[in-house]
Amino acid sequence: MRRRIYWSSDLLIRVEALRKENPTWGRWPIWLTLRKEGFAVSERTVGRILAYLEGSGRVESVAAFLAQARRGKGERRPRRPYAQRKPKGYEVGHPGDLIQVDTLTVTLGPGERIQHFSA
Repeated sequence: MRRRIYWSSDLLIRVEALRKENPTWGRWPIWLTLRKEGFAVSERTVGRILAYLEGSGRVESVAAFLAQARRGKGERRPRRPYAQRKPKGYEVGHPGDLIQVDTLTVTLGPGERIQHFSA
């Protein structure tokens, strides 16, 4: 048998409003704010209210919000004209037509780095 929901509607509305104002806040920062506002509620109850609100679709979960925020901000890497793949079956006609360069960075100490190139 599931537990009955017994928090007040004022508390539910305030938790929902705080979460919508601050979409990355979890139960602890919301609980602190509610305590300062005079609500007598435990941190665990705030977590239950958030789970109820997320389950009913009234607020978005923090993970979903961050994933959505990340999705729009990712800049595309510029294309590298110097690193184009040759088509399958590419025939080398002259020396120097097809080369490969490997790079290796060696850190010798703080502030000391050397780079080794081999072709």
